[in-house]
Amino acid sequence: MATETGLRRWRAAAERPTDGASLALFRIAFGVLMCASALRFLAYGWVDQFYVLPTFHFTWIDGLAPLPGWGMHGVFWALAALAALIAVGLYTRLAAGAFFILFTYVQILEKSAYLNHYYLIVWVSALMMWLPTERAFSLDARWRGKGGSVPAVAIWAVRGQLGLVYFFAGLAKVQPDWLLEAQPLKIWLAGQGDFPVLGPLLIMPEAAHVFSWAGMIFDLTIPFWFLWRPARPFAYATVLGFHLMTAALFQIGLFPWMMMCFTPIFFDPSWPRRLWARRPWARRPQIPQGGAAQTPAPQAGARLRPASLIFLAAVALVQIALPLRHHLYPGNHLWTEEGFRFSWHVMVMEKSGIAELRVKTPTGESLVDLRAHLTPVQIRMMSTQPDMILDFAHALARDLPPEASIYIDSHVSLNGRRGRPLVSSEVDLRQIDSVSALRPWLLPLD
Repeated sequence: MATETGLRRWRAAAERPTDGASLALFRIAFGVLMCASALRFLAYGWVDQFYVLPTFHFTWIDGLAPLPGWGMHGVFWALAALAALIAVGLYTRLAAGAFFILFTYVQILEKSAYLNHYYLIVWVSALMMWLPTERAFSLDARWRGKGGSVPAVAIWAVRGQLGLVYFFAGLAKVQPDWLLEAQPLKIWLAGQGDFPVLGPLLIMPEAAHVFSWAGMIFDLTIPFWFLWRPARPFAYATVLGFHLMTAALFQIGLFPWMMMCFTPIFFDPSWPRRLWARRPWARRPQIPQGGAAQTPAPQAGARLRPASLIFLAAVALVQIALPLRHHLYPGNHLWTEEGFRFSWHVMVMEKSGIAELRVKTPTGESLVDLRAHLTPVQIRMMSTQPDMILDFAHALARDLPPEASIYIDSHVSLNGRRGRPLVSSEVDLRQIDSVSALRPWLLPLD
């Protein structure tokens, strides 16, 4: 009985009708940024660079291939159009579902293009299929009668997603390379001597240590500062300063702008209405109190289907488990990269290396011309990642006689260390089917 009462209370709290204004602004920010990102890929030629011109792709699913050139360009035009629909709130959930499918398809096609914020976009678009982000500031609300309040859990789902990104990014920095050696920031800041005004300070040896500790503390604590109402303005000012600095110093793409535009979701749910009501030319409308919707919907309008609650619970469990899975593997996960992806390990690794593949047959031995098969980006990424080395070796093997063997000579540097072999040059990669099977031949970091 007590358990049932507790569950009812939890569900009542989750379904409490709440103003959907901040959730709607999150939707608009997501749509605008995604539309701009898709158009940017088209304008800069990145669609061709990553998906059209390469003759080989490091796909996540065997047999999956990009569409022909016009098809991939069409995918990105469709992503831009769907993001625009999300921004204006027209057929919002349908547009979010189609965006999720197309964007996930693009990410599955090429491991060498993986970035943490692309992974975040996949999760956010998946959430938007289930969350009522169209209840305010949308054409759906205006034309199709879909306005009203939102359940409180919808806002907390987005807050939780962003909080997990920050927290696990900070947790990933609690390790010797970051805190004791200030790596890889020491490498990156060494090239910032010409940065306006701050350049001479950035190249000082102490600067990398200060930035490393500050970055770890920021990531670990910022979600909790947002939970404390009096600290929210200061927390958001810190977010703006931190991400503007990282965007200026490092080439990390869209991620800083996403977090600057998304984190206002932590403020009071009705803050966009309050801000809009303060414009000089506005009449003085009745302002909702306590985050309630301006035009509250009936309690039933904020109810969640059981499937939605199950989905949100499953998302939370997966997002907590995946960033911790690297502890299940032996060795340094930054070296082997087992459990590295999908874990919000942001900016904790600078890895470079060279690799030469050799094919041995009964008649002799020859080097593989990687440039005949891979793009420069693919070569650079493959040279330091064991699973991509195996992917390419297995692809080569399909065109070789059964008696041929494939070996690799690799030399990799991690976070400023002296380069050393990653994979034993004595193992026939053709006989290895996974990184776990390769592990005995993955040479240790130290």
